[in-house]
Amino acid sequence: MTSIFIYYLYAAAPAGVGLTKVQASQIITLDAALASIFSSVGSFMADRVFGNRRAYRFCTIAGPFFYFSLAIPRRGIVGVVLYCCIGYMNSMVAGSSMYSLLGKLYAQGDKRRDGAFSIQYVLSNIGAMFPVVIGSIALVVGYQKTFFILGIVGALGSTVYLALEKRAFGPIGMEPDDPLPPEQKKKAITFLILGVLAFGGLLVLLFSGGSQEAWDSARKRRVNKGDGAPCMTRCAAAISKRNDC
Repeated sequence: MTSIFIYYLYAAAPAGVGLTKVQASQIITLDAALASIFSSVGSFMADRVFGNRRAYRFCTIAGPFFYFSLAIPRRGIVGVVLYCCIGYMNSMVAGSSMYSLLGKLYAQGDKRRDGAFSIQYVLSNIGAMFPVVIGSIALVVGYQKTFFILGIVGALGSTVYLALEKRAFGPIGMEPDDPLPPEQKKKAITFLILGVLAFGGLLVLLFSGGSQEAWDSARKRRVNKGDGAPCMTRCAAAISKRNDC
């Protein structure tokens, strides 16, 4: 998805969001940075509140909606806000629980552990090998339909994981490694929910006015009509007219 997301952001509406290339690049950079920061919160919640299995299960169930949010036709920036909210919520719940679960499958000192982490890293990033395929599909059917296809693929992957989870892990990772006391656990969950809602509200406020391109277009229209001319320019014109008289 990463291979086409930035193109979707600056593609002209309604096919894309209609941002400028600079704004699209800024959103991609900010998205990666916030996901890394929120993953620290998620790792804490998985290790001390939910347990790695429950946290990653939530992430697996919510994952397909990550793509479906961008597949909503003619919603543009609204889909991007939903995408951000779902993605950051997953990060704040699961964090690095996938790698923690992988490490728990092997005893300390088992030589197979390093190889397992290497294989997992390759599998997690294998999608980066197919930008031409995803990009070609987007060119043929459009961005929203491509995101919908990716959501279907993600849903199939989630279904396979949920069907094989118990067989693969058994009781491993069901309970937190270092659980908080019950009262502190409730507070942590409350703060997490409030944090997700507050950040979601912030995103809505930031994007509720539409893309910056729309604001720039409106400003240019005002300038062309004379309403948006800079103050000094208007004052200079008035002084010049008075001197001519």
